[in-house]
Amino acid sequence: MTNQYSEQKTTLDVTVALVQQLLDAPSEDPVLYVSRESEEPQLEVWAAAYVSDHDTVVHRWELLDALGDAPDENAIRGHLPLLQETVEEIVGD
Repeated sequence: MTNQYSEQKTTLDVTVALVQQLLDAPSEDPVLYVSRESEEPQLEVWAAAYVSDHDTVVHRWELLDALGDAPDENAIRGHLPLLQETVEEIVGD
């Protein structure tokens, strides 16, 4: 089954800056997620309570568990391929 997003072959790139935005987010349980509010999906950071689990790429607590309490840019960069794979799975659904 294809959808409007997979047919457009939209590329959403997870970046160090997006991950840092997630780590710095002031909400209690922020997530990086695929927003489908516009014509083309976008990656955004928002509180998990307002985001569908289906669109969630990663919770901040998951990153901290995987990378430690204060990950540096190299640690974040090393984790980007896993996050990118998750994004591709979400957009491809």
